[in-house]
Amino acid sequence: MASASSRAATTALFSPGDYIKLYNAAFGTKLKVSDLNGNDRITRATGAPFTEHGRPADALLRKRDSLLPGLSETTLSRFEQLFSAINSTLS
Repeated sequence: MASASSRAATTALFSPGDYIKLYNAAFGTKLKVSDLNGNDRITRATGAPFTEHGRPADALLRKRDSLLPGLSETTLSRFEQLFSAINSTLS
C-alpha cells in the first residue's frame, strides 16, 4: 500500500513531482521538488505559510484534462493499489 502510517494523507498517493504540479496549479507558484524541505509530509515540506490543503485537490478537479495525463506511473500505481484494497473489502 502507499503508506502504512496511521497518519497517512491522500497527498501521500502522489509522487512529490506530481503533488508539486498540483500545488503550483493551485497557488500559481513555481516550486520544484528540490525546493521541498526534508522528508516531512509534502504539505509541510512545501514550507508554505498557509494550510489550504483543499486547493490542490480543487485544481486537480478543475484542470483534470491537462493534469491527469501527466501523472507519473508511481502516482497511478498508488491509486490503483488504493482502489484494489477498497474493492477487496466489498466482495
